[in-house]
Amino acid sequence: MKRIVQCPKCEAKLSVFDLGKPISQKCPKCGNTFDVMPEGAVETPAVETPSATPPAPEATAAEKPVSVPATPRPPAPAPVAVAAPEPVVVESGISFLHVLVIFALLFTIIVVQVITFKKTQSRLNDLSAQVQALPKK
Repeated sequence: MKRIVQCPKCEAKLSVFDLGKPISQKCPKCGNTFDVMPEGAVETPAVETPSATPPAPEATAAEKPVSVPATPRPPAPAPVAVAAPEPVVVESGISFLHVLVIFALLFTIIVVQVITFKKTQSRLNDLSAQVQALPKK
């Protein structure tokens, strides 16, 4: 989702995509590079975590251990909404099975017609023979 952010140096308005995680952005106006946090994320200040061991007795400046500040954890990414699956679209075309069924029905109709025609023709021939066998007046 697009959103508008401001450059912290020159306050120019920039349009960026919010990907749900921190991104590094370069200002086209002044060239300053800065981090853009996701919308709704809270920036955590760098807090030094206390160590579990008790402090050592005071030592001289040369022997003093150098403490390294703890690096803050990056914020957890925002939960991503899972989109509903796309509905399955069934193609409504004529398949081979449809063609086969139509062919079988047509074949059956033709066979029935041929058989009926042959029976009718044989009856017509019988009647014709009977008419010719009648005595003529």
